[in-house]
Amino acid sequence: MTALRRAVRSDPSVYMRQFSLLTAVAGRVFALLACLALPLSIWLGLSYVIVYPHAVADTLSGLLHDQTVLLEGSSTFLIAYLVVDLLIGAVAIFLMPDAFGLANAFADALHQRLRHHLGITGEGRLTLALERGEAELSTTPGRPKSTGLARGV
Repeated sequence: MTALRRAVRSDPSVYMRQFSLLTAVAGRVFALLACLALPLSIWLGLSYVIVYPHAVADTLSGLLHDQTVLLEGSSTFLIAYLVVDLLIGAVAIFLMPDAFGLANAFADALHQRLRHHLGITGEGRLTLALERGEAELSTTPGRPKSTGLARGV
């Protein structure tokens, strides 16, 4: 198993696949944010007005009366509020990686090589298990036999 892992880690095509998967996810997230920019800004603005009405009043009075001191303080607070909301969105992306197509090319390549090594024609991830007392699975050197214990998940 370690030899298979080492072979996967030394394969440059797996690194290119992982890079392409990450750029595809970044593109999907950027497209999603571009489509949701206007509704998101409206909802963030409304929540900002509901949660912090005094800060909004200070910002509006600073805009109307051209008071730069009030504008600097309230705009800093607004930027901090937006950053926190963006961080919440980033956490949501990492908690739901399948929703954005985030995949692990290294695990996929390892499972593919393991299926090829065991002679399993199925696709997907594998779960390997050994029953007690089975010390040797192989009948010929270098080629393990299929015992029905490897199954696709």
